[in-house]
Parts: sequence; C-alpha cells; structure tokens
Amino acid sequence: LIDEDFLSPLISKGGKEKIDMAGVRTRTGEFMTKDLEEAVHRNDVTDKAVTEIIHYGKDRKAWLIFCVSVAHAEEVKELLEYEGITTACVHGGTPAAEREQILSDYKAGRIQALTSQGVLTTGFDAPLTDLIALLRPTKSPGLYVQILGRGLRISPQTGKTDCLVLDYGGNVERHGPIDRINVDSIRRKKKGVTGEAPMKECPQCQTFVLAFTRECPDCAYQWPEKPQHEESASGAAVLASQVEAEWYNVDDVHYDLHEKKDKPPSLKVTYRCGFDAYSEWVCFEHTGFAQNKAQMWWFKRAGFHAPCPRTVADALDRIREQQIPFVVPSRIQVKPEGRFQRILNYDMSPMPGTPSEWNDNPAARPRQEPLKPPGSDDFSAINDELDSWGDALDTVWDQPGATFEDDTIPF
Repeated sequence: LIDEDFLSPLISKGGKEKIDMAGVRTRTGEFMTKDLEEAVHRNDVTDKAVTEIIHYGKDRKAWLIFCVSVAHAEEVKELLEYEGITTACVHGGTPAAEREQILSDYKAGRIQALTSQGVLTTGFDAPLTDLIALLRPTKSPGLYVQILGRGLRISPQTGKTDCLVLDYGGNVERHGPIDRINVDSIRRKKKGVTGEAPMKECPQCQTFVLAFTRECPDCAYQWPEKPQHEESASGAAVLASQVEAEWYNVDDVHYDLHEKKDKPPSLKVTYRCGFDAYSEWVCFEHTGFAQNKAQMWWFKRAGFHAPCPRTVADALDRIREQQIPFVVPSRIQVKPEGRFQRILNYDMSPMPGTPSEWNDNPAARPRQEPLKPPGSDDFSAINDELDSWGDALDTVWDQPGATFEDDTIPF
C-alpha cells in the first residue's frame, strides 16, 4: 500500500539522545512505568530529546509524542511550550469534552504538537501527522505498530510526503520494520517467553544461570550493567523497503508489447542495469487502479500536455517514432520481493552515457528498435546461432588432442 501511494512512507533519523534503560524492570510483559519515569529523567535525557525533536521537526506540521506517564507527558508539553511550540497534552484522565476539543484543534492545524500517555495509539485518525516521537519504550509489537500507524495516513491536502519517526526507546531495533511484524511472528515471540527460560554462561566459572542474573551464585562474578539502547534517536529503517531497496544506474531501456491469455495487453518496460535487467508492466488497456497507475507513469515521462495513450500499440508508436518529448530514468530503485523485483522509484535527472542524457533534448535520442523481431514471441534466431556454435564446439572437441584454446574454433 505504501509502494502504491495508499499509505504514507515512514522515515527514521538518528539523533544524539536515547533513554537509558539500565535497571528498568518488566512486569506482565511490559516495562514498569515507575522505572521508566526514572529513566527518562536520567542525565536530562528528556530535555535533550525535546531539543532534538524541535530541531528535526522545524519543517513538520503535526507532531505526536508518546510519553511514559501522565507526568512525563505534561513535562514534555511544558518544555515544548517554553520553546514556542503550540502544544496540548491528552491522557486517560483528560475530560471527554476537553479531549475532543484538543483533537479537533490538532486536526485543524491549530495545535502543532500533542503529547500523550496511554491514548492516541488506536482509534485516532489524523492524516496530517508527519512526525512521531517515541519517548517511551515498549515490549509490545502490537502497541509499536499501532503507534507508528498514526503516521501512515496520507494527506495530500496538507502536502504531506512522509512521516518522520524519532525513536528514543530502542523500539525499532527491538521489533524491526513494522511491515515485517505479523501474527505468526508475535506468536513465536510469545512461545519463546512461555517456553524454557533463557540462560547464559558465567565467563569466570562456566556455570549456567538465568539470563537476568546479575551475580553468579557460585563464584560471585558480577555482570556489568549494559544499557539496552543508545543515546540518540534510532536511525534504523522502520519499513522493510528501506532496508532492501537499492538504486541502479540505467544503461538501456526497451519497450515491448506483452500479451497474456485472457488479459488485456500491457507495455513491458525493461531496464538494463549492468548485467541485470528489471521489468515493469504498464497497463494502459486495463481498468481501475492499474489504468490510473499507467496514466501517472505516462505523464511523468511525457508531461501532462501529451494525452495518455489508450492502447499499448499507440504508446509504442509514440515512443519509437519520437512523436513527443519522452524522458527516461537515469536510475531506478528496486526492491526484491521473493523471486521477483519491484521497481519503486525513478530518478529522471540526466546522466551522461545513459539514455537519460537526452532528457533535455528528446528529439536527439536514437530511435528505439523492438527488443524482439516483429511477430516473433521467442529468440529463435539467437537460438539457431547458439546451436551452430554448439555444433562447432562439438566438431573441435571431437578432434584428437583438441583443447578449449585450440585456434581452430571458428569464432
């Protein structure tokens, strides 16, 4: 849905501050609020994090900040207001009428930042939200997904292009990209918790003890306390596509008719990037979303002054005959999806030595020839030549004493 523009991309940015989780205990599968309140005040981390949020959010319109307690949410609100940020705080104790007014003002853009504790994670819809700050850690993957889900809605009316996630609680590292979390992965984690207790080995006497043990009962070795997070907002990717997608320079582009039984034809576009090739199918003759996507593909390359083709044949004629200015990407961003590759983005800036170098002067571009001979659905001519090469090799290798380097090979 993100790839196809139904949901907003999430991006993350590393920072300088993070909550020190040393000594924070867990109860009923979640971090204890009392310990978290102490952690967020250790080394003035809240003050420093708020300063960082203001820095990263200076060009953002609507911020949601999730805190560890009501007192913490009120404190963050005061810090933001002191810096001139219009802020409100909502929590479980906020009267219903007051909460409704606050949320209405936030959605209307009259309030820039909302701090909260225990609310706004589900059932809250504010598409304009373009910054989410987690000033709290959570062990719940469901809560983590719900929090970041507040930033997934698109908002063309406000010009929103993405949502910035500032994680000060190590949640991205703890749970991973939100589009990799599913019911099965949560169940596996739960099964791991309810199964055999995790163990560790004492480096001094090799005794196995429970993983949370601080002092070895046999030799009194004390494990050093390790912070469970860094001192800055996480730079880890919050979407799998950000982890896996890569940019490739485009060396050549081919456009061909693609036909599939019982389906309308489509335009197959093949990008050659080095020794690899990546394809996409543009569906001018389909209906619904596929056709709308094809129209946007065309307008991005031909401009809005050129009417979109109704058929693949028309599109091929216009591209190959250069009837219109038609630009091509210098780079494409590709994401592996199982055995296939999905093309996510395009870079249309001209690059010397590639087909995009004519983007500023499309009329000078050499004519595009069909990738396959007209009327042919295979590479029979190439296969015939390969067969002849194979016959030649067989002839040479059948001669006594022949080697691969033999200069009698006729090619």
